[in-house]
Amino acid sequence: MARTSTARPAPPLAISALLLALAFDVCAQTVAAQEAPAPRVRTSSAPIAAAIAVGLDRSPTFRQRLAAVEATDGLVYVEEGTCGNNSVAACLVPRLVIAGPYRLLRIFVDVRKTAGCRLVATIGHELQHAGEVLKDAGVRSSDAMYFLFARIGPVSSGPFETTAARQTTLRVDREACRD
Repeated sequence: MARTSTARPAPPLAISALLLALAFDVCAQTVAAQEAPAPRVRTSSAPIAAAIAVGLDRSPTFRQRLAAVEATDGLVYVEEGTCGNNSVAACLVPRLVIAGPYRLLRIFVDVRKTAGCRLVATIGHELQHAGEVLKDAGVRSSDAMYFLFARIGPVSSGPFETTAARQTTLRVDREACRD
């Protein structure tokens, strides 16, 4: 014996209204996604993401360093890694890559060498360096990046360093590590 359905088909007007509502929802989500661009400082590391969240929450200086990067055409990837001779906890990798309209920079952080609020200060220090590069629109190559730091951050031996980055470390450390 064949069963017959007792459910009535939806009227065409109800189906049209539902489809229209779905279309508006998709359009609204698309517009919202376009209005809220992805952050320019990115990571795939959970400890680094947690440190960035603490910096945003506790340190006005850290927020300023992030805002400085956000105001540029740069994308900064902060990832777990080691630097050169492995003597430092973090570094701005001395390589700038152009990708479409963006200048890409990488920061490596050795999370085994720094943790907690000190990790926040270390990332803040390297974000200061990234901001120094990105605020100069003329720095569009690794060589130009090198010459920028040779001008603003020379040291007698070892890696380049800037006074602003050292001050950022101290400020973020004081702000993020307060009890």
